[in-house]
Amino acid sequence: MCFPAPFSVVLTLFVAAAGIGAQSPEVRDPIPPGTRRALLIGINEYAAPPVDVPDLRGCVNDVRRIEHVLRTKYGFDDVRVLLDGDATRRRILAELDRVVQDTRAGDVLFVHYSGHGATQQDQNGDEDDGVDETLVAHDSRTGDVIDIVDDEIDDLLVHLDKAAHTVISFDACHSGGGTRALRSMAIRSRRVPPDSRAHLYASLRPRRMRGDSAYIAIASASPTEEIGRAHV
Repeated sequence: MCFPAPFSVVLTLFVAAAGIGAQSPEVRDPIPPGTRRALLIGINEYAAPPVDVPDLRGCVNDVRRIEHVLRTKYGFDDVRVLLDGDATRRRILAELDRVVQDTRAGDVLFVHYSGHGATQQDQNGDEDDGVDETLVAHDSRTGDVIDIVDDEIDDLLVHLDKAAHTVISFDACHSGGGTRALRSMAIRSRRVPPDSRAHLYASLRPRRMRGDSAYIAIASASPTEEIGRAHV
């Protein structure tokens, strides 16, 4: 099991990758000159039964701290936050699509997800290893609601302006792929097992073929790793 880096490390990597600097009333860094935009998603509480998707600790707090730093230190003027019950599958995909469509050449876009991640058997034959990585939304695995599959995220990100400065950060297991299950009262692993309703994923189409990526991805674990969070 590996442990996620502190949120300050995530922000440091983001700032370096996006090429931005801190802002103050006296010093305003001139590059990049566009809008600084963020979508931050943090989920502690899940609607599915705890035996299927246990609740987490720390994700919402991390997102609130990241929001504060982005606004006060780095001059972000468009920060959208989805926490717990607001972070449904529909809302996450809709907000991700919106920030992608709004981002133009020269803008900075930071997308951060903190919550459960999982894997799912590939249903459409587009994965060399036969496995899709997924993000577990607040309402995932309730009714007919499925996880958010990496193919769906790619189909949105393919529309990013290649001249924008974009960093995507996943604080979840398999987040080179994502995940979390209760290990003890002290450590919670961000791992849940694959969704047993595999047939619901069969309708997802293969990801589109595209050229060079228009964004940088920061993952807290490889597609085969779990992560956990210690509480002391």
